[in-house]
Amino acid sequence: MSGAFRFHAISSLGDKVPDGIHLLWSPPYPTGHAIEGYRIQRRDSQREAEEVCFTLSPFELDRARRQGFLRITEGDLWIGPHDPQTPDNPPWVLRVEINDPAPVVTITSPNGIAAFAATGGKVSDAQLFSSGTCRLRGHDIATLWIVVADLANAVTICRDVVFETGWED
Repeated sequence: MSGAFRFHAISSLGDKVPDGIHLLWSPPYPTGHAIEGYRIQRRDSQREAEEVCFTLSPFELDRARRQGFLRITEGDLWIGPHDPQTPDNPPWVLRVEINDPAPVVTITSPNGIAAFAATGGKVSDAQLFSSGTCRLRGHDIATLWIVVADLANAVTICRDVVFETGWED
């Protein structure tokens, strides 16, 4: 077979035809083809996301600091000092291993300083807190490092659980 396909895409917005892209194409001879071309209809894709949150209370944070480790329903929590030479001085570093990784994680803490997200052992995002909130993005975030000024306030971690939906006619 010789020759080349020729394509032309014409965007259409109108009352009589659904919005979309009209694809005109001309294949090489002698292949069969639709004389009038094809219509590719635009459809809205919806990714429904549900935010699933859990809160680490000051009691849980203090317990994890004293024990070094705390198993929670949503994963595992480690807390250590920012500087190992001064173990009783803030800021504190929380390491949270999340059981169910997520593409977006939002952390809320009035004492938050910075947060880091890791995927597959590599840091994928790092952000400073702004007005007590920090949003991290990545592919399957499973590990969080959260730096907080003190452990007196709760830390809330919300992850976006995305449910893919099909096309709607």
